Amino acid sequence: MKLPPPYEAALLRALHSKEDAAARWGATVRPDDETLRRRIAEEFGIQGGFSMTCAYLHYWGGANPRIEIRNENTSTLTLSGRELLSAVREALKLSCPGELF
Repeated sequence: MKLPPPYEAALLRALHSKEDAAARWGATVRPDDETLRRRIAEEFGIQGGFSMTCAYLHYWGGANPRIEIRNENTSTLTLSGRELLSAVREALKLSCPGELF
């Protein structure tokens, strides 16, 4: 799932909110859905959030990680389940198991 640039930037920032996240994501190669869900949950932790230019974010880890991104005009995008996995794969340029590229 390809997100519009402001939403993708917000998702990437949430996925890199903990120290050394870039190294952990760099070591993640072709994760299956369960592995990717677990990695997202680890990075999101119990709960977090912050604001950035034109966006407010709230995210939750756990068994069903999810993120809510609200832009300045109060339009909210909520991602969880397969939509979240797809958006993370696209944003981080991660392949699915068995894909060559």
